[in-house]
Amino acid sequence: MAWMKESSKENKPFFTYLPLNAPHEPWFAPKKNICEMEAAFAKSKEFSNMDPELKKNIIHYLAMIRNIDENMGRLYRFLDENGLADNTILIFTTDNGTTFGDRYYNAGMRGSKSQLWDGGHRVPFFIRWPKGNLVAP
Repeated sequence: MAWMKESSKENKPFFTYLPLNAPHEPWFAPKKNICEMEAAFAKSKEFSNMDPELKKNIIHYLAMIRNIDENMGRLYRFLDENGLADNTILIFTTDNGTTFGDRYYNAGMRGSKSQLWDGGHRVPFFIRWPKGNLVAP
């Protein structure tokens, strides 16, 4: 963000590509995010009979996703606060499929990571470019 801010001050266009390991193993997440996910799981009877090791792994996985969400929000705020949001193309996507597939939640799709079914290759893709005149597909 400091580099983007400096580039902006110098009226230089910039390109930032930020590939993240999260939420891949090892599942390290801030304690705050882990506690939030543990609390959410504690409220749900749906997962009460889940294998304890699987539950722990899913909680840490979701805590990492929570951290990604927080940091995307932080990036959005940075772009807005520095007058960069309107003319910056911001793309968010992930790699193939879900780690836990139908062991947790797979949106009704068959398969999981690295499989050819929808649950193995469908990913989110969001693009934000306010002054780019993007229209609905």
